[in-house]
Amino acid sequence: MRIPALALSAFEAVVRLGNLSAAAEELAITEGAVSRHLSNLSALLGAQLFDKAGRRLLPTAAACTLAHEVRAANSRIEDALTRFKTNDAGLPLRLAAPPTFTTSWLIPRLGKLREVAPELNISIVTHVDANANTLEDGVADVLIDVGRWPKKRDLTYSPFMEDASGPVLSPTLARKNGGVRSASDLVKFALLSPRSRPHMFEEWCRAASVKDAPNISHNNFDHMYHTQQAASAGLGFAIGSYCYIFDSLKRGELIAPLGLTTREIPFYLAWPQRLADDRRVRVLLAWLVGEANEQFRGRMQDDR
Repeated sequence: MRIPALALSAFEAVVRLGNLSAAAEELAITEGAVSRHLSNLSALLGAQLFDKAGRRLLPTAAACTLAHEVRAANSRIEDALTRFKTNDAGLPLRLAAPPTFTTSWLIPRLGKLREVAPELNISIVTHVDANANTLEDGVADVLIDVGRWPKKRDLTYSPFMEDASGPVLSPTLARKNGGVRSASDLVKFALLSPRSRPHMFEEWCRAASVKDAPNISHNNFDHMYHTQQAASAGLGFAIGSYCYIFDSLKRGELIAPLGLTTREIPFYLAWPQRLADDRRVRVLLAWLVGEANEQFRGRMQDDR
């Protein structure tokens, strides 16, 4: 169904302003033209759009929903036109990322990004369920996530950092309980698990080829960030992702007594086709790769 753009503009203006005259003045057309647009739109949709209340037109519930969608579409069009005219200079790049990645890895490094790319304006959108649909829905321009990316033809994916994981806990807690020399020693502690990934310990045991994994009591938290904070506070041990615990290991707040096992699931940056030639995306990706390489070198030194 092809709906004339001016009919949708007239409809949205009447819903927002409440009468024909105000809408006509805003659109610089006559009231009669606005009325005809509304009649044509109602006929095309096969539904009544307004109820009359004196001089005011009251939109139906369905019309209010439609007007909201039209307004959102107009906003996206205006944003696209602005990007086109300015070639994206200075516009914020909306980056969606999981909360733990944002808190533990990205935010502590934003100062370095501003040093190397002061012209890059990043607007961070934390989203627990960030995925490819986050980009398609217009919530963000680019996405950082970890895992196997979905095959979507209109999206580009570029892995920038490998990941590794293993049991981590505070050094004080480990010393108080005689240390940790094997997986069987972990029964001395409570397992701190995120509710979103309750089987992280079992996954690590399989990846690390741990046989006869011990049965350990769980304490559950909403996010991975909470589990690593709880581990730092000496409440038990967590399965820490190297990306997330890198800084805590360097500061000595956490130790990984059994080492870390590489996961074959990388972190990646994803962006839609419309940003294929966007300089901001290229700058961000290059910086992410550089930071990941620096972190990987740090891990190699720790392993020696």
